[in-house]
Amino acid sequence: MGSSTCSFKILAEEGEARSGLITTAHGELKTPALLIHTSAGLPPFITVDNLAMLRPEAAALQICAAHFLEYPSPKEIKKI
Repeated sequence: MGSSTCSFKILAEEGEARSGLITTAHGELKTPALLIHTSAGLPPFITVDNLAMLRPEAAALQICAAHFLEYPSPKEIKKI
């Protein structure tokens, strides 16, 4: 197998809790962290005003370009 593109290093432990650092090809992410999953660019079940409050705490967003391809374009919607 080739070399790993992702690693996790424990930085501190106390009891059963731990903090660490995830390293990927795209950068580093300190843990624990809030990772937000999105659908069509927006996190489901979180209103825009609440999303703004999470911004300093959010460490990363997961965005899938395919979500934008699954919906009809505004031009197609106007035809309906």
